[in-house]
Amino acid sequence: KYPEQQFWTVMALDFLAGSCGGSAGIFTGYPFDTVKVLMQTQETGKNQKYFSTFQTIRRVSTEEGFLRLYRGLSTPLCTVALTNAVTFGVYGMAARRWGNSSVADVARNGAFAGLVRSFVISPIEVVKIQQQIHPSRGLRDIAREVMNVAGWKGFTRGFTATLTREPVAFCCYFSSFEILTKGQKDNNLWVFFAGGIAGICSWVTTYPQDVIKSRVQGDGWGTKARYSGPLHCLKVTVEQAGLSVLYRGFGSTTYRAFIVNAVILCVYNSIMKWA
Repeated sequence: KYPEQQFWTVMALDFLAGSCGGSAGIFTGYPFDTVKVLMQTQETGKNQKYFSTFQTIRRVSTEEGFLRLYRGLSTPLCTVALTNAVTFGVYGMAARRWGNSSVADVARNGAFAGLVRSFVISPIEVVKIQQQIHPSRGLRDIAREVMNVAGWKGFTRGFTATLTREPVAFCCYFSSFEILTKGQKDNNLWVFFAGGIAGICSWVTTYPQDVIKSRVQGDGWGTKARYSGPLHCLKVTVEQAGLSVLYRGFGSTTYRAFIVNAVILCVYNSIMKWA
């Protein structure tokens, strides 16, 4: 534990390290995130267009240009500092307040960080996913439509699904990273590898929730809406495409998770060595 007088200084460093790590990670993995969303939210059956990660990349690049895969980047880019600062800042605060000496402690602190993160990330994801699905529309257009049709409540769409994803994801994320790097945090290459594996672990346990969240948040508005909520979305989606649909797009997520989280945790760990 840190002395009380150092608490706020180190927490500020947590926020800074999380911001820097998140910003570095977003550029490296965003195209894979777009692929994930396109595969998760597309129609099923004869209208299905995307079947695998690299087939999706090829088709999108051919039909709309490679930069299409970066559509919606402005939303997470403007907010990644906030979301990662909250995640790592809250995690660091919990670790110093409640202890961080065992894997169980790390898992608890990670789950709490994920819980707090849910309130921050959910409205951001509504706008980002809408932009990824509708590449011709800008940030203001999306935000204006949400406000006109649903008001402020529209930005809470998919919050329940987010709440089932984030605490579990970050419980696995931080605890797996701690297990893999115990006594090895001065080895930057190993930290990079462990960060990538931790990212994959966080998605393996929460991907079905993310599919439902993406479909709900990417749904139409008003009379164009297909789902009344997460449970209705789950029921309709499984009935139409079977249980396998809940892991559609997982390949692209695995690639992205490794690259992005390897960068994030490597940067975060490097900065926190100063504390």
